Amino acid sequence: MSRRIKDEIIPRIIEDNSEELLKPTSPLRSEAFMMLNDLKSSLEFGRSAFLRGISDSGPDLDVWDEILFSVPNEERNWLDSPWIISEFYFYRRVMEVFKFFETQYDPFTKQKVNGLLEALSSIEDVASRLPGLLEQDVKVATEIAIKTSLWGNKMDLSLWPASKQSSNSGVAETHDVSYGATIAAGRQYLLDDHTEEAINQLMKAKASGKPVDVAIIVDNAGYELVTDLLLGHVLLALNVADTVTFHTKAHPTFVSDATTSDVLYTIDALKSSQDGVTRDATAAVANTMQSYVDNKRFRVVDDLFWCQPTAMWDMPSRVQKKFSDSAITFVKGDANYRRLLGDREWPLDKPADSVLSYWKPMPVCALRTCKAELGCGIPVSEQERAAAEDPNWLVSGRWGVVQVGGL
Repeated sequence: MSRRIKDEIIPRIIEDNSEELLKPTSPLRSEAFMMLNDLKSSLEFGRSAFLRGISDSGPDLDVWDEILFSVPNEERNWLDSPWIISEFYFYRRVMEVFKFFETQYDPFTKQKVNGLLEALSSIEDVASRLPGLLEQDVKVATEIAIKTSLWGNKMDLSLWPASKQSSNSGVAETHDVSYGATIAAGRQYLLDDHTEEAINQLMKAKASGKPVDVAIIVDNAGYELVTDLLLGHVLLALNVADTVTFHTKAHPTFVSDATTSDVLYTIDALKSSQDGVTRDATAAVANTMQSYVDNKRFRVVDDLFWCQPTAMWDMPSRVQKKFSDSAITFVKGDANYRRLLGDREWPLDKPADSVLSYWKPMPVCALRTCKAELGCGIPVSEQERAAAEDPNWLVSGRWGVVQVGGL
């Protein structure tokens, strides 16, 4: 279990929420400080601290009992339990502290809001270039939107197409942008790239004449969430999809992970100035996104399954049904990727379409930057290339994959 949780995350939770916890009228006041300190002490005991069952009013208690009972008693502690179980369990314990299922109180709101505010300039940059992107070939624009969702703030937006009329100055652009260079820049650090297969699946679905829904299992709030929303916007604006369904976590997890409230708040917040600076391009895009929400072309669906460490091939039928009408499902984030792989150490060069073949009836597309020492679908030659340039390539976040399964 990471020391960061004990030494950084818990103190930050206390600091960010002290005003609420000190209110005489707060329903959290009497127990929260004590429970947070108890949780911190438990982490300090490491192997001596038994991972007890969750005790609150949440509807997921039986599921968590099953998850915890899957770990042998002698290993059911912070150090010996599988990382993915102990990590998700910690955040579920935080929800217990704040009585989330009674109060709907999100202890990570401050950090998520600050993350969005810090990204406003970057969001305006990409929003001002969006009209130029929508003028391009459908496949090119779709690929750029997918790669931007993958890389987030690491995408070089200077390579994005600019619109014929600059949204900031009103002066026509005089330079051309190489769209091939935009795509090539994103491909340099991709170790397994099946973007073309994903786009072909979208085109095939549209050509069928049936309504096309695209699912996106989102990860972080803030700028990354905005790039996911922009991917959805591009797919609708280019008539590649008819609806986009964003799948979110049913309770706050991993500090920055997005809930349904975060999605709706983000769109609403971007419609007006949050820091006294007018950002017309951002407001225009946000208003369009709000219309998508109002017209049910953007749909936001949460589930507790996304807050749990269960392998995705053990997805409950109720969750599977939510994807039955989606032409393709984009999966974001490292923790979700680990769950796609069952948190197992597959041979790194084992083809991704083989590992992900269980995702049916429609295909899945993982958009993942490498931040953990497991993966698949990466040829030995690409592993060697990455290692020569970056000894920490598996965990540095500089490298990524776009992998498709279930075709």
